[in-house]
Amino acid sequence: ETDKLEVQRDLSLIYGKLGDLAGRSDPAAAREWHGKSLKIDQRLAAAEPDNAQAQRDLSFSYSRLGDVAGRSDPEAARAWYEQSLKIRQRLAVAEPDNPEALRDLSLIYSKLAYVASRSDAAAAREWYERSLRFNHRLAEAEPGNLQVQRDLSTNYCHLGDLVGRSDPAAAREWYEQSLKIDQSLAEKEPDNPQAQRELSISYIRLGDLARRSDPATARTWYEQSLGIRKRLAEAERNGADGRELLADCFGRLAVTLREGGLLTEANCGYQQALELFAEAERSSPGNPGPFYSRACIHAIWGASEQALQALQQAVELRYDDADWVANDPDFAALRGMSEFEQLLMRMRQRSAAIL
Repeated sequence: ETDKLEVQRDLSLIYGKLGDLAGRSDPAAAREWHGKSLKIDQRLAAAEPDNAQAQRDLSFSYSRLGDVAGRSDPEAARAWYEQSLKIRQRLAVAEPDNPEALRDLSLIYSKLAYVASRSDAAAAREWYERSLRFNHRLAEAEPGNLQVQRDLSTNYCHLGDLVGRSDPAAAREWYEQSLKIDQSLAEKEPDNPQAQRELSISYIRLGDLARRSDPATARTWYEQSLGIRKRLAEAERNGADGRELLADCFGRLAVTLREGGLLTEANCGYQQALELFAEAERSSPGNPGPFYSRACIHAIWGASEQALQALQQAVELRYDDADWVANDPDFAALRGMSEFEQLLMRMRQRSAAIL
């Protein structure tokens, strides 16, 4: 009997991995695979109600289905996450000093916060702050745990994103706390590309926040990010992802140079960004990421027509997160334009059809 249960667990894991692979490229297939995994996990959890691992596996099945639904149906995502939350709360109560149980609970709070952020900023902040409290506890208990530090940095970043438009000063404080952690992690792991990438993104966030009111400060932040991204691109031998990151930074820096009156340097940087985007698009023609990033740079540069064209290409390559696009600050100049609204409608209709 134990062997049969183990076989079922393995089968559930395979279904879950297939769902993860389908991910963004095929949400319908991802939902189908995760649904198969869920059915097995429900049976296993019912057969062993006191088995913490079986209950944890079930909570992850609910969470994965929430992830799939989150891009097109926030209410469905919330319902899946709440089922996961109930299980994780029970496990945390049963083992209040178990770091794994506390981290699982913190992560589901963050997922609920993300879903809430689309319609209820106050509720989202409450969820994020709950997650933050647990991550503080974990950081105090395990100060040398780098993953806990990453989670804490992500928490600060989410809170900064949430209040960015309404309270830039508060957003800057959250981003600076995230930056301190990212700097520490990058210093501890100088050869870890992910740690370096996350540090470069921290600089970009602070640059974006400063760009509208203080281009000179934004330029400083972007230049720090650019130095890291040049090293990453060289280490990756100019892979598509490295080119895209580098292009994005050149484009943002170009905007601040233009604001500072350095028109020749600005135009040069903008053209360099477009050349790098073109290389990334050729290297990974089925990936909507470089097209989306190029649309962002065109938009903040003021090239609305080119931004819409690049965004349309990203949508044609199955980029479907309409809510993210609608709220992306880089597209502020496009909001209200009929072409932009049509693209949002197309994304939402396609996502609804999948459901």
